[in-house]
Amino acid sequence: MKKINLKETGSGLKKSFRTKSVRFGSYSSALIAVVIAVAVAFNLVISQIPEKYMSFDLSPGKLYTIGEKTEKLLSSLEEDVTLTVLAEESSADRTLSKLLERYEDESKHVHVEYIDPAVNLEAAQKYSSVSQNSIVVSCGSKENVIDYNNIYVSDYSSYYTTGSYSTSFDGEGQITSAVANVTSDEIPAAYTLTGHGESTVGSSLSSLMTKQNISLQDLNLMTSGGIPKDCDCLIINAPSSDLGAEEADQIIKWLDEGGKAVITAGYTETELTNFNRVLAAYGMKINRGIVMESANHYYQYPLYVIPNIEDSEITSDLVSEKANILIPQTMSIEKTESEDVVVTDLLTSSDGAYAKTVVDGKITSYEKESGDTDGPFAFACLAQKNGADESTDAAAGEDSPAEGDNAADESGDTAGQEESAGGQVILISAGTITDESLSNSLPVANLDFYMNCLGSLSGGDDSAGNISIDAKSVDAEYLTIPAMHANIWLVVTVILFPLVILAAGFVIWFRRRKK
Repeated sequence: MKKINLKETGSGLKKSFRTKSVRFGSYSSALIAVVIAVAVAFNLVISQIPEKYMSFDLSPGKLYTIGEKTEKLLSSLEEDVTLTVLAEESSADRTLSKLLERYEDESKHVHVEYIDPAVNLEAAQKYSSVSQNSIVVSCGSKENVIDYNNIYVSDYSSYYTTGSYSTSFDGEGQITSAVANVTSDEIPAAYTLTGHGESTVGSSLSSLMTKQNISLQDLNLMTSGGIPKDCDCLIINAPSSDLGAEEADQIIKWLDEGGKAVITAGYTETELTNFNRVLAAYGMKINRGIVMESANHYYQYPLYVIPNIEDSEITSDLVSEKANILIPQTMSIEKTESEDVVVTDLLTSSDGAYAKTVVDGKITSYEKESGDTDGPFAFACLAQKNGADESTDAAAGEDSPAEGDNAADESGDTAGQEESAGGQVILISAGTITDESLSNSLPVANLDFYMNCLGSLSGGDDSAGNISIDAKSVDAEYLTIPAMHANIWLVVTVILFPLVILAAGFVIWFRRRKK
């Protein structure tokens, strides 16, 4: 039996580990381990970087990008806000999920979570009225539910002319408004006057008010005893019968104390004396003639006026977008003399417009006739009444402070009185501007203009939760090439390029052959 020398075997093993191949293999193994460790550490670091720095929004409508208004709101958050998607995370709407990641990246106070109603019976019962992928925005005890059906908005206004419709993604608009709603202590309140045959606020306009975080309630001055203290803006929407004398007095007094109102006026058979008295207190009057446009009108209908939009803080976005507003059967606004009221035009006619007198509820002709009133006219105006302190200074002219003080002391009228803040009134001389049949069937900005007016008077401050963001289009953009250009490129690619390649190959072959 052969004996094994353990000493020689151990020595041989040591020598084998010292060979060049073993040392090279050890170095390779160590290097691989280091590379793997670095790769793992790198991935762990990368995973902590916010999504907005790791991806680029290449979608045409920037669906996954949040705007300045949203960034400003999120940066000002001081309370935690939870955005709960009613869907399993793996099956949730990917566009919506990516957008929510941007919200979560922008603020440490925003948290996104997913709840599958199919396995969560409590959520299924509580939110049974909304569809899957709806979002629950909550902050403390306050909660706002965004139905998924309101996130994707379809516009059928051009369907009857083109046979197609457009779809927009309103994710940012809905989510940001909901976050502003649950984190704001005060929501602007608007009251719409009732009891005089006023036009009702339609569902589309009501939805826009909800999105802009403006609460809307009815107000009957006959039973309420006055305008509520929390009223930020009073809406008087084309009354068909006159206000009572006491109602007009209440409204004028409330406006003079700093109140604000958006008023529309429609044609009525009878004169609305007390209603007109409210307008007169703010330097405006409705002329009863119906305006016709010689140039800026809808197709061949001069009665359907497309007004000029004057550039102002209220209309700047509509001016930049070159939007159209359509107001059928509109009257005009006349500015009356008033030292303490400044009236600014918002919508106007062309110089070629003319107003026709209505006889027995009818217009004799659409064509211009003798006796018609020539334009231009104003269709929407903003009236600002100066406060008592401003009107007093204006009346004093260049009197010195000492002289003004002496006059006040001698009369005794000014001392001890409360200074009026002065009110604001936006008057629109077409009650049809809020007609939703126009907005739903034609690409017009009627409701956008109205909401701009309402938002500016009801405390249009983003910090107060009064935020509105437009929806973004998700329609595919097609590249249309004219037939002539298509034929040219067909000849170039199918005939010309192959011939050039063949000719080049022949030249190369011929030169090589000669060599």
